[in-house]
Amino acid sequence: MAAPSTPGIETKREYEQYWHAHQREMTQNALLFPEIYRAFRRYVERPMTSKMLRDLQASRLNRILKKATEQVPAYAGQVSEAMAAADPFEWLDEFPLTSRKELAKRLPDYCADDINPVDCKAVVTSGTSGIPLKLVVSSEHLAHMHATAMRRNHAYGLAIDHKVLRPFWSLFPRWSEYNYPPWGLCRMAEWGPADDDSYLAEMIARSREFRPDTLFLRPSHCLKFQDALATFPGPPLQLHAIQTYGEVLTSAARQRLVEYFGCQIYDLYGMREVGTIAAQCERGAYHIEAERIWLEVVDENGRPVPDETQGEIVITNLVNEAMPLIRYRTGDLGALRVSPCECVRPHKVLSLVGGRRPGMIRLSEDKTVDAFRVVSTIRRYPIERFQVIQESDLSVTILVSPGASFTEAHEREIVEHADAVLQKLVTARIDSTGRRPFLNSTGGKAADFVSLVESGESP
Repeated sequence: MAAPSTPGIETKREYEQYWHAHQREMTQNALLFPEIYRAFRRYVERPMTSKMLRDLQASRLNRILKKATEQVPAYAGQVSEAMAAADPFEWLDEFPLTSRKELAKRLPDYCADDINPVDCKAVVTSGTSGIPLKLVVSSEHLAHMHATAMRRNHAYGLAIDHKVLRPFWSLFPRWSEYNYPPWGLCRMAEWGPADDDSYLAEMIARSREFRPDTLFLRPSHCLKFQDALATFPGPPLQLHAIQTYGEVLTSAARQRLVEYFGCQIYDLYGMREVGTIAAQCERGAYHIEAERIWLEVVDENGRPVPDETQGEIVITNLVNEAMPLIRYRTGDLGALRVSPCECVRPHKVLSLVGGRRPGMIRLSEDKTVDAFRVVSTIRRYPIERFQVIQESDLSVTILVSPGASFTEAHEREIVEHADAVLQKLVTARIDSTGRRPFLNSTGGKAADFVSLVESGESP
């Protein structure tokens, strides 16, 4: 067999190792499925009231905090065990915030002393933030993560044996189809990218033959897939829903996809460390998966802020005793909404302000500015996709895929705002021609901001 050409899979041996690891994971998930399904049935057959949800959170939080103080070296001596008899939410306030940098530096200290290797799995983050992590999650964490995913699919009207398509997702350029045990009888199909029109035409034809019920992919891949469907005409896909994750879904991108596919789009917010944190309901509100996650919003000094106030999202995993992740700083910005959603779910609603702080733009040898000040403004315009790139000469290029209502006046406004933020020390220009490709981050995501300064790479 010829070695696949996709980055990350360069030899036949690497391909075999990847596929064997995938098969092992599917086997582990299949063995875990009875526990997943029991949790799923409990979630759907016994709808939560606000009081039931709060009581469940308190019970799980109390258990996690006791575990941390008794078995996790990172918290030994830092937190008063006398608080164990108090309200667990008050006890949580004693725990320090945990940063990604601190976790990477002292990873073994955040694992429980009585960890059971047979009952755990290692999870590696993508490194999009610049700090890749390897964490340990328990089977209980996995069971509840997959059970809440099954509950989402159920709420979205997807049958337990629905079909999922993930174009451009695989690490190797070929069609792969398999059952996905964590979601019950779900049938999954995936394929990876390749610079070959005949291959792409074949994948589009097979995608139509597969007749998926839903797409589960990043917004940038969804837009790319829609372009490919238009390039190779054929029968339309009759999708029940689309689920997006991993990147900010702009309003212009959502509008284009809804108009083309004619179905509801549900966006998910999460991170590899804990899985999905919040998911959209049919009303469009991002409901926190509160059975598994306790979420706080804090200011720059780490103090909780009132609801409706913007701050950094901090999470506590309520079910992973192998490596309790307590008051973990996500680096993402958001606010908790006061008013309940019209869908009447008791789960609190998270207002996502604009994703993770993307990094710093260098203005000179000793002066920088937060790229979020540019990125957050660009998101207000009718743009399907964009990327701010700092070139090796310090200049800034803003790549834009314009939406239908994007105008030249919008272009001028974006450049004027960028010039003001950059204090005219660095030149800003916009490119909406589509000739220059977007750059991906380390984890393959479409990053909002990329700096070529430190690496010295040419664009």
